[in-house]
Amino acid sequence: MAEVPKRRRFYRAQPKYKYAVFAGDDFYPTGGFHDFYGFAYTFAEALALRDEALSEKNAKSRTDWFNEERSNCPCDWAHVVNLKKKKIIA
Repeated sequence: MAEVPKRRRFYRAQPKYKYAVFAGDDFYPTGGFHDFYGFAYTFAEALALRDEALSEKNAKSRTDWFNEERSNCPCDWAHVVNLKKKKIIA
C-alpha cells in the first residue's frame, strides 16, 4: 500500500490594510459587508474615514435598505475595526 503524502499547509496572506470602517443608518442598516465604508492603513486614516461618514458633507453615496440610492446623507453610526485583532476599536 502506497504511503499518503503529508498535506501542505497553506497560510492566508495577511491583509494589506490594518483597519476597516463600517457605517450605516440606525433604523435601516443594510447589514454585514453592505455597511462597509472603507479601508485604512493607519488608525488616524480610519478615524478620518469614520468622521467623514458621520459628517454632514458625506461624499460617498450609499444604497439604503429599500435599495434606493442615497447621496450626501450622514451615517448614524460608524465602527472602526482592527482587522488583525478582529475587534471594534472605535
